[in-house]
Amino acid sequence: MGFKWEGLYYYDKCLAMGLAESCRIFELVSDAILFILKHHFNLEKIVKVLDDFLFLGATQEECAATLHILPGMLTPGGAHSLGEDLKFAISDHHFLGHRAGHAGDGSQAAT
Repeated sequence: MGFKWEGLYYYDKCLAMGLAESCRIFELVSDAILFILKHHFNLEKIVKVLDDFLFLGATQEECAATLHILPGMLTPGGAHSLGEDLKFAISDHHFLGHRAGHAGDGSQAAT
């Protein structure tokens, strides 16, 4: 969003919270990120819901390699620091009400 005043342009660098257009733009961006990860980096074990991504892997090494791709891909585009948002879960992890981890395939609902 922006405006022009006295010949100068002023605009927000962030999407305004709660606007339908902001949600649409963010969904387009996150869909593009998913497309790039699947088609450029050949990562197929990805689940995306709104702004949450879940990367799955059969081994710890596969998960670690996948986890290192995202920050390098987003940082040049101005994405915020992912720091605490990135989690490497070897044991059970809950995502969208389901449990995933080395002990199961995530088909059981979380309690």
